[in-house]
Amino acid sequence: MRRDLKPPIGWKIIAGTLALDRTISGYLARDHDVRGRCYQRDCRRNCHIDHARIVERGLGALTIEQVKTAMRCARLEGCGIEWLENPNRATLSLVVLRGRVAVKVRIICRGCATVSLISPETMIARLKAEGLGDESTTIAAIPGLLRKGCACGKTAWEVNVAWPDPNTYGGRSTIEREMRKLNIGRLREPTDF
Repeated sequence: MRRDLKPPIGWKIIAGTLALDRTISGYLARDHDVRGRCYQRDCRRNCHIDHARIVERGLGALTIEQVKTAMRCARLEGCGIEWLENPNRATLSLVVLRGRVAVKVRIICRGCATVSLISPETMIARLKAEGLGDESTTIAAIPGLLRKGCACGKTAWEVNVAWPDPNTYGGRSTIEREMRKLNIGRLREPTDF
């Protein structure tokens, strides 16, 4: 698979949208730290999920939720552990998306569900022109930076990344169409040598 079609390490494509890889292997790849602290009386346990050790033991396919459940204690009154994750590792900056074929920033109005697809390069240029950000701006920060309202009058936005899956027919055709627009060539089939 071409490098620009693969999702960033620690991320995966789910139904044409780039999403966090919620497995232990994904957390390890992103260096996404997860710590827990119990606030139950007479416990006060601190713990840290050691992703590398879990992956070494061949359990990298477990989801983070499964590991969190397994680490709960069996007290009669229940476990009071609260999990804290580093939010900086759960988002991508626009520079990671720049230069990738058919990858778009999807902006959705929460009022009327209108969808706009913008290339990462256009989004970076737009943020620079308005003096609100640059290529280091994260996807999670974009909704707070959008000042213009939708045609419906709402200013509540949801932003994610549309990433066509090259393993599906729809994703391949989207990628091929974008490659033709950019005059890059064609997506190689697995049978092409």
